[in-house]
Amino acid sequence: MSESGSEAGTVLSDRVLVERAVRVSDERGRRDALEQIVDRYLRRVLATVAKRVRDAEVAADVTQEAFAVAFTDLAAGKPPNEPDKLGSWLVGIAMNRLRDHWKVQRQTREWFTDLAGDTSFDDVPAQGAGRTDAELLDDPGRLEQARRHIAAVVDATLDGTDRELYDLYFGQAWDVGKITERVGASLASGVSGRAEKTVRNRITEIKTMVAEGFHAYLLVQGDRTRCPLLSAITDRYPAGFGVGLRDHVIKHVRNCASCGSCAECPSCRIKTFSQIQKCTTSAACQNCGVCAREDYALRADWAPALVLVLYAKPVRNEILRSISHVMQPVALAQEAVALHNGAGDSVPEGARRHRRWRRKAAIAASAAAVVAVGTLFLTRPGTDSVPVAATMPSIAYADDTGLHLRVGADEPSEVAPVAVGNKITSMIWSQDRRRIGWLSQSVNSSGTTQIHVATRADASSRTWSPHAWSCTGCVGLAFLGDQLLTVQDGTTLLGHPATGAAARTLAPTGLPDQSGESTDPGTINLLGSTTSDSEVLLFWTNGDLTENGISRLYRMAANGTTAAVSTDSMASVPAGDKAFTPTMAAISSDAAVVAYGGNRMGGDPCQSSDTVTVTTLDTGRHTTAPLPADNAHPWRITSVWIGAGHDVYASAYAQPGTLCTTPGGGSPPAGSVTPQVFRLTGGHWTKTNRSALAGAAGDDGWNAYLTGPLTLDPNTGNASSGSAAPVLVAASRHGTSRLGSSVTAFAWQHAATNPPPLLGTLWSGNQQGYGLPRPTTIMNGGDPTGLVTGAHWTSWGGKQATGTGTSTYPTTSVAAGTQEPVNIVAFDLGDCHGTRTYRAIEWYFPGKGGTFDPKNYINICTGDYVTSN
Repeated sequence: MSESGSEAGTVLSDRVLVERAVRVSDERGRRDALEQIVDRYLRRVLATVAKRVRDAEVAADVTQEAFAVAFTDLAAGKPPNEPDKLGSWLVGIAMNRLRDHWKVQRQTREWFTDLAGDTSFDDVPAQGAGRTDAELLDDPGRLEQARRHIAAVVDATLDGTDRELYDLYFGQAWDVGKITERVGASLASGVSGRAEKTVRNRITEIKTMVAEGFHAYLLVQGDRTRCPLLSAITDRYPAGFGVGLRDHVIKHVRNCASCGSCAECPSCRIKTFSQIQKCTTSAACQNCGVCAREDYALRADWAPALVLVLYAKPVRNEILRSISHVMQPVALAQEAVALHNGAGDSVPEGARRHRRWRRKAAIAASAAAVVAVGTLFLTRPGTDSVPVAATMPSIAYADDTGLHLRVGADEPSEVAPVAVGNKITSMIWSQDRRRIGWLSQSVNSSGTTQIHVATRADASSRTWSPHAWSCTGCVGLAFLGDQLLTVQDGTTLLGHPATGAAARTLAPTGLPDQSGESTDPGTINLLGSTTSDSEVLLFWTNGDLTENGISRLYRMAANGTTAAVSTDSMASVPAGDKAFTPTMAAISSDAAVVAYGGNRMGGDPCQSSDTVTVTTLDTGRHTTAPLPADNAHPWRITSVWIGAGHDVYASAYAQPGTLCTTPGGGSPPAGSVTPQVFRLTGGHWTKTNRSALAGAAGDDGWNAYLTGPLTLDPNTGNASSGSAAPVLVAASRHGTSRLGSSVTAFAWQHAATNPPPLLGTLWSGNQQGYGLPRPTTIMNGGDPTGLVTGAHWTSWGGKQATGTGTSTYPTTSVAAGTQEPVNIVAFDLGDCHGTRTYRAIEWYFPGKGGTFDPKNYINICTGDYVTSN
């Protein structure tokens, strides 16, 4: 008996569905047949795979690939041998894909490392251990339990906007297009052309958060007596399961079994959900073996139920989206089938667990996505096929003809030409993706620098309006609101309006030479922009090599107020004694971490190897890691960048030893050197197998590398690109794409995200927390009553943000005050200098009878006192 379903009230056999699916002349009938196949067999395939693989996310991936392969075969006229057993045919394809998944796991790390020189991929848990298939069978009772647990996780961990998205998509079954019409504009900052993609990406992130929260919830609700540390953790959260407890439990299981509080970790923040697996700074970082084993068993137990409750809807939608590609001409489908039947079975289909679904969303953009993920992963490194390039984020790059924009697989379009005899040396994007700023100068690096800004109407337009200004001695680039900043002669901060109006001198307040801390005017380096271009980072140093020297990192807001990120002086300064270039500093995509390459003042080029200083903007904690020590051949940094999970990379070349080892000096041999890429892990550098002059991390796992040799300067031992013609290459787990030669600068376009609101803005010196999202310390800059430490936010992003912390409760005097728990409320969500912020904050002492009063407060943005009776 054939397996069957219905269409418009008529039950169609499997054989009829197969016949319609291969009938090229009837486009509507083919589409209807494919959709019915999905609705009829998706849940069966999902559950079957989940019972075998014991991992809901892997089951979802494998199932999606199985349907993609099946639809490719049908489009190419290759139906199952027994059309009446369509369901069994689909399950068989899924089992083959699952075998491929198991087969390539051992190859995955090696293949990824060869492709991108990056081994920072999550370990894949062992398969096959655990419980029997009989114990894993789902039933209606188990499904209902899963729904209740997920509902509890959603209520406890998602804020207002995310909860609404979850309800619309997973609860009310709205499609992404309909959801976009309702909430997309706010998520995409009004950029209509990108709104749907933004909503889709956010739904993917929500699904991941709910899935991970579900597993943490199960662990907390289980037998905690097996692990006393887990019991101690849960006791610290009397309010019960929420964001804080979820994140703490996940970290306990994955990375940090014994610290008890991420306040002790010098780099990570427990409240940053996506970074929980990435903290390897502490030598004591290790998981809890007891809880890790229990977590694996729970995942295995609940995989069949979880995949049906949480993953079925996203998988169905992605498969339906790919159907349009199956409707392409048969020749295209046959080409895809040829790829599928070729040597691609040994190529990894993906191993990083928490990024799979985001990569899957890129399938719809590919013209050859008939085989969905298969096509992307079957493309080997070194090729420049359309399937690989189609998934690539937008990137701007400059060569000797002009500044170009490459969008996916499209041909590059010109943003602006380059004057004959000039070259572009650096460039940046604005956070809203509407502007590109760049510096240009003569090819011999002499004469006046040109500052450029090009603006477009929206983030999808290809029409640009450029403006330019001349500036002598200008270095560095950063957007601050709608103006492009640079530093002239190391002392003067200049702002260039995107409208093309005359440049103006900016006057930051609170730097050491203004506060009287230093009598030296000092030198300023401009490191870049933070979230929403609401602030820039400045490095100020007076060049004093004694104990009185000041070298410090500052944040500067749009109103000119500056605040030190860390009050202590930093031993290493950007670029050391060499000329600073923008490629030597990088800010993470979430603006939480900044890294810069440099050295001590007063010794280049024969001093020790260069260093990279990494600073967390919220806490001010910073570490400086020198590249491998080699006095005969010190390493010199050419570029620093930050990848996913705040992984830090640097490209550097080994300086020839003759200059530094010959008594009385000398000259290095003539010739060239090839920079190597290093990765910072646990405070130590590891040389990767990649060489590059510079690198940068883009969205969705993509990296760009500028490759080629450097020419040595025989007088200094320093190196530059000289007359070389560097090649720009983009690489991802899907493959590589060669973008151009003779490239002098490049920059990825920022991802289409909706950044979280900030806590107001800096409004006085010596402050902490203001101008940042979810700050852990809030300091007004005055007496201890204006200081909150250990802030833990239970919500952020809605109309109000709430949290808890500790502050000084004044008794007879402030000095005699005691440290007491406080409740924190950030409110009055609105615009502040073009950035979405909470413009008011209050904290009160509930144990002392305090309550929240929203009627009387100071507007952080304007300084006005607001009262409402």
